[in-house]
Amino acid sequence: MVDQVRFPPSIGGSGKTYTNDANPETGVYGGGHRINFFPMLADNLAGIGYVAKYAQAIDGAKANADRAEDAKGYVEALADQYKVNILEQFKNKATLVSGFANHDFRLYDGLRTNKVADTSLWTIERATTGTYVDATGKIRTAAIDEPRYTYDPETGVPSGFLAEGQRTNLLVNSENLLAATYTVIGDTNIQSENVYSPNDAVFRIENLSAASGNYIRSPEITVTSTPGDSYTFSVLCKEGTSGAFSLRTIALGGTTQDHFHEFDFTTDSFFRDGTGTAKAKKLSNGWYLISAKISLLSGNDKVQVRLSSNAVDNTRPGSCYVAYCQIEKGADPSSYIKTTATQVTRAADSITKDVIYEVSERGFTIFCEYTPLVSDGVRFAISKGDFNNTLYVSNNLVVLRINGVMLMSAVNNEQKGKSKGLQCLCKTGIAL
Repeated sequence: MVDQVRFPPSIGGSGKTYTNDANPETGVYGGGHRINFFPMLADNLAGIGYVAKYAQAIDGAKANADRAEDAKGYVEALADQYKVNILEQFKNKATLVSGFANHDFRLYDGLRTNKVADTSLWTIERATTGTYVDATGKIRTAAIDEPRYTYDPETGVPSGFLAEGQRTNLLVNSENLLAATYTVIGDTNIQSENVYSPNDAVFRIENLSAASGNYIRSPEITVTSTPGDSYTFSVLCKEGTSGAFSLRTIALGGTTQDHFHEFDFTTDSFFRDGTGTAKAKKLSNGWYLISAKISLLSGNDKVQVRLSSNAVDNTRPGSCYVAYCQIEKGADPSSYIKTTATQVTRAADSITKDVIYEVSERGFTIFCEYTPLVSDGVRFAISKGDFNNTLYVSNNLVVLRINGVMLMSAVNNEQKGKSKGLQCLCKTGIAL
């Protein structure tokens, strides 16, 4: 067998093939080397030169990319600094300052700007209790009308004032998976666990075998049968011995919808997502908020969920921890609402203030930072006392209504004409 090597033009070579025999055209033995050695050496050098040039191009591209990334970081840092400086100038001259994240509240009284308490500046109302995340990542309950200052559940950084629209948890016994409303199917064990968690009602679900048909089934929940309506299931989960958590969302009546979602704790991602709507938000101490949307089709009038600590294909038997189950109408999960034997509604948050010296009839400026928490919308309104003289801002939508005439500018036309609820994190508010 004759060994051979070819130097293709794609790497700068001549395309010629060289062999280890005495072939006078291609060989390097029996005198062939006198003819072919230097051409072969030239092909070698051409290939080396090509590789060196290509490597240099790669290095140059990387250097350019590094320079671009450095420039991007510089510009962003400079922009943030300008923003901070501008905000400081606003704060020094502002007639109203509401730093919800850092609890800095100031109000102009006609003569000077004074530091004040949040509740003396704003009227904060909510007709029910509501939950929020504290600085340690635990879920706490705020009393009626108590403002909810919440924190990032992973970092503990203050997020600001939590304001949400009205929501109802339709799933009863949200903190008691041992209640008779839940059904344990197959070779599944469930028990209450006393482990550190975002709450005090944690359950360990364990699939004891790799056989199919092992899960916990929620009751069937009657819902508004309107095609296009969305419902969201959410639950807190933590890794056990299986490394997996499986969720099955079902819409019954009419055309049944049956979708599987499988979260892999080892990769922090969904291995399966039947509807493409499943989300996982990392919390503290190894916990995740897992959610999935259930969109109704014609005839769907009931929803149900099934929970399992095994993989969908039953290859990962073992355990996981769950807490705080919730099913609510809407495309995104809201803050947790505890239920026992009946469904529970959390009222909407309202934060208002009657302005006196804070704005001028000749013109004023308002600066506000907020983070929308749901796709349903967020709304800020400035009114002259009635709906017909109002300016309000919601997701991608600015509406100005003067003397009953509405002028509208929308980025997303789907927002037109919809009544929006307030659901957001307010961080900073300044009025000049």
